[in-house]
Formats: sequence, structure tokens, C-alpha cells
Amino acid sequence: MYQRILVALGGKERDQALLAHVQQLAMQTGAELTLLRVIAVAEGGGGGFGKQFQIEIGSSGWRRKNEAETYLSGLVDELGRAGLSISKALVVSPRSEGDEIVSYAADGHFDLIAMAADTRPWYKRVFCSAQDDDVLRKANVPTLFLGDSRRRVPVTRTAPRANPVMAVLGSAEL
Repeated sequence: MYQRILVALGGKERDQALLAHVQQLAMQTGAELTLLRVIAVAEGGGGGFGKQFQIEIGSSGWRRKNEAETYLSGLVDELGRAGLSISKALVVSPRSEGDEIVSYAADGHFDLIAMAADTRPWYKRVFCSAQDDDVLRKANVPTLFLGDSRRRVPVTRTAPRANPVMAVLGSAEL
């Protein structure tokens, strides 16, 4: 079914549940995995908004790029020991992360894009660019969004409300 899976990584905390699931999927299907990390940089050396960084030596973007390279290499080693066919890609671009993921998937002829779902509140997603929204709208490849299964939202159970209309209609007196 799936021969080539693109795994779009977004951050160490969000990636753990995603990688565990994708590892199982690749082992069952024999698919080749490509781990992709995109770093958006500011064009012209500055003025970026949201997740855009400068990439000059010593800048926060440069450090972020080096951390991403180290992180990807560690993941490739770890997943490679599990017997998976795996490769890595680090893309540094002035385009948005979502656009780069979609473009990389199309250029590489991937069968599936897998990525962690962004669980931030809507207002943070609007103002700080949510890459999964871009991928969802623009991808021509099936996309699998995974949430963090360790995260628990309390569910309150309440007694059903009595509906007076149904009580009258359902009564034996009519």
C-alpha cells in the first residue's frame, strides 16, 4: 500500500507519538521512511515573523539548524537499528514550512505524508503559522495527522437533560 512515507517533523515533544506510530506502519508495510525537518528563514537576512529565523553563523537560526541536523541523525540511527529503510532531509527555505512539506512530497513522489497534529489553540495557530493547516489544504498526497496519545483532556459526564417536549409527547396520557 505505502512504499514511501514522508515524516514531517515539527518538534521533539510532538514527534515521539508520531515516530512510534510511523515505525509500526513502516514495519508492517515495508515502506521506506524519509524524515523531513523544515526550517523557515527570513529572506534578506531579517524581518521574519512567526517561525522565521536568520541563518547566519551564531544566530538562533544557525543554532536551530545544527540542532535539527543532530536530531535527525540520531533518529536515523535509532530507527535504522530497528531494521527500517530510512533517510533524512533538512530543508532551509524562505518559504513556509507547510509549502516546503507539500513541495518535497510532490517532488519525491511520496505515497503518504505523516505529521503530528498541532494542538495549540486556534488563535496561536492563526498568528504563528500552523504548518499542518497548509499541508491539509495543499497536499495532493494522503496525509496522516497524529495527536499525542499521552495527552488527556478531562471529560465531564453529566446527567442527560430532561426535554419537556419529549416528556409530553412520549407520555402515556396522550
